[in-house]
Amino acid sequence: MEPTAPSLTEEDLTEVKKDALENLRVYLCEKIIAERHFDHLRAKKILSREDTEEISCRTSSRKRAGKLLDYLQENPKGLDTLVESIRREKTQNFLIQKITDEVLKLRNIKLEHLKDGATNSLSRSNSDESNFSEKLRASTVMYHPEGESIFFLNIFYFKTDFNREYISI
Repeated sequence: MEPTAPSLTEEDLTEVKKDALENLRVYLCEKIIAERHFDHLRAKKILSREDTEEISCRTSSRKRAGKLLDYLQENPKGLDTLVESIRREKTQNFLIQKITDEVLKLRNIKLEHLKDGATNSLSRSNSDESNFSEKLRASTVMYHPEGESIFFLNIFYFKTDFNREYISI
């Protein structure tokens, strides 16, 4: 009997997306203009009117983006809905690529972690979650020509019209 490939639960995927938002936080705070996404996020019930007012009262664009990211991390569909909004706006498609890269990287690391756990499940302890974090930190770091650090992994992308498509995982 052939062993089955590990798969991620909805809980795992939500955690991967939260981690992706956290890893990209500084970058996204610099790039995202929170107000552009309010209508879409409210229509999809990711944000409430009170949430948008709370975000809007922040004194700088970075602080507004940071507060928006806080709200998105609280909702399992937050990141997916932000990506939909970015795609709808058609002004910052490069963010979709950056987010997709990060989600796929973390998803692959999590899958590898699960695969390792499945093959050695009897010898593993309850410290697997900390091992995942250590493995994530120990990933090989390469630097983008613009000075942004990226992690080196073999990732396959679905391409259409020269843009990488975000895959809702």
